[in-house]
Amino acid sequence: MSQEVQAAGTRSKAALVGELVHVVDNLERALEAAETDNPLAQGVQLTYRDLCMALDNHGVEVFDPVGEKFDPTWHEALTTKPAEDSEPGTVIETMQKGYRLGDQLIRPARVIVSE
Repeated sequence: MSQEVQAAGTRSKAALVGELVHVVDNLERALEAAETDNPLAQGVQLTYRDLCMALDNHGVEVFDPVGEKFDPTWHEALTTKPAEDSEPGTVIETMQKGYRLGDQLIRPARVIVSE
């Protein structure tokens, strides 16, 4: 019974994190578009930092696999590109970072892979 309760708690935590990941994405896009000396941008930066810290405090790991071998367990290949300086099957660009909670994948990293 306690294992079922713990598993249900983990599933609900993962579902919440899955929704918050989209908020992190939107905050990152807002920061990319904003002028850094703008007070509103500074407030968005503080919110982004606090949200990332809260996720980290609860065991959420962000991963950016550039330079790693493509692994379909953790990565979603959006396309492939020729890359002279990388071995075939290597992640050469990350379009969206991935997130995991322990061994549970929240969102795969969306990547471009070398041919």
